[in-house]
Amino acid sequence: MQKLLIAFGFMFWVQFLPAQTLVDTLRVNNVAAFFSATDGLFYNKFSERAGLLFPANLYDSTKTTIYKANYWIAGKKESDSATLHLIAPTYGQFGEDTWAGPVATNYNDEYDNRYKRVFKITKTEIDLHIANYNQPGYTLPAALADWPAQGNTANGEAFYLAPFVDVNADGVYTPLLGDYPAIQGDAAIYFIRNDSRETHTESGGEAFGFELHTLAYAYNNPDLPHLHNTIFVNLRLINRSDFVYNALLGMWADFDIGLYANDAAGCDTNLNMIYAYNFQSSDFYYPNSPPAQSCIFLNKLLYAHITSTSGISSGGLTSPLSYFNILNGMLANGLVITNGGNGTTGTEPTRFMFSGNPVTNEGWTSINSFTNPIGDISSIGSAMPFTIHPNESICFDFAFTAAIAPDDTPNAHLASVAILQQYAQQVKNWYDDNIGNCAVNSLYTAVLPATEQHAPINVVAYPNPTNDMLWIKVNCALQQEATILLYDVAGKLLHLQKNNLPSGNTYLNLPFGNLPSGIYQVAVQTNEHRIVQKVVKY
Repeated sequence: MQKLLIAFGFMFWVQFLPAQTLVDTLRVNNVAAFFSATDGLFYNKFSERAGLLFPANLYDSTKTTIYKANYWIAGKKESDSATLHLIAPTYGQFGEDTWAGPVATNYNDEYDNRYKRVFKITKTEIDLHIANYNQPGYTLPAALADWPAQGNTANGEAFYLAPFVDVNADGVYTPLLGDYPAIQGDAAIYFIRNDSRETHTESGGEAFGFELHTLAYAYNNPDLPHLHNTIFVNLRLINRSDFVYNALLGMWADFDIGLYANDAAGCDTNLNMIYAYNFQSSDFYYPNSPPAQSCIFLNKLLYAHITSTSGISSGGLTSPLSYFNILNGMLANGLVITNGGNGTTGTEPTRFMFSGNPVTNEGWTSINSFTNPIGDISSIGSAMPFTIHPNESICFDFAFTAAIAPDDTPNAHLASVAILQQYAQQVKNWYDDNIGNCAVNSLYTAVLPATEQHAPINVVAYPNPTNDMLWIKVNCALQQEATILLYDVAGKLLHLQKNNLPSGNTYLNLPFGNLPSGIYQVAVQTNEHRIVQKVVKY
């Protein structure tokens, strides 16, 4: 089994790491996490090492809480409900479902040299650049020079890719003129993947035509333990196809709390969290106190949680439909889960496996359902279903938070869960207060966010950049009157229209086809708020 290979040392990996960084480590606080341009979240393919280490120690590969994680997406076109489209990477043993880089026309060596890597940068590098970019003798760091802010449109790539701050507002990433990458945290790693390059040989599902932009970031703040023990992950899912999809997105995580064969899993619907902990109070690799590890859904409601083992995932992952069933909160073979035991013997249907509280022993939990550990577990938590239109993007924010009780605490495995529950609520509160709805909305240059972080309406302009049509998607919490204005780069008003916007989503088409190439601004104005977005016409 490949998990037996995690003992390869860190120095071995460094020695053979290629110059083009396919894998890098985010380590600025008490958690160390690997990110890979070819394998996604928390995995180092060069040494077959588990990918989330806690407490952070790159020289000790035994102190792990997650072996590997990845996004799963399943859906169908609105125009074709019979064909299942699927992205469901796990270990890559049988093929691939996603590939490094944005959607493009030609996937050649030049393309791979640009995108088959991760892009790591620190807040210190950015701050030094801001202070010194216009000083004599300044040398632009590679981390800023290589930032994948814009794609090669001649190769069918989107013009805007990674978020950046456009200091001179010219719509072009020019770091020598002061522009710089826009990140969260004290350090961040960015990478782009697509599902269009080849046939999906891992899951067997049809391609969507999606891009998956990941920004992973962390904060060095020992005074706030909930932040100091968290890795944040932002996914910006972009539909580069010509089709409307109805879909679900989940986070698949192979939790390994030290020794991989003695873990328990659970979910907390109040905290929008899936998590794992040790089945007993001691673990071979954490003899005095095993930690607990979560994945918190920060800006989406948890829709389902399944824990998969040979004893629970009846029928196994044998077809694209089996993945779709799991994301919908069913067993792989399509049977409804029932509350209690192994999920097949109860009478009350549920989408949430092990939703009880192991700390208080209330409800359905792993440890009150089984006498012994049930084997190597993987968990899949999915968010509420969504609809995504061509060139629309949807933001998903996650927090991977770990917690560990002091050594030799009675029932240390459960004490770690109790601390994790506290951390999860604190992380959620911090996110709501400091970020709001999406970690990159306040960063992204091409589609600017609401001017007030907690505005009651959200606006997305697409396609962006565009050559002919321009759609404005407006989402309102409440019905209200709004004025939509279109300006050129000099601030001249080109178009004005008034709309009575209902609650929910409204799609508006603005006259754009006859305008010359350039940069424009769209403003959506209500009595209390004005939301402005930049749009590029090419």
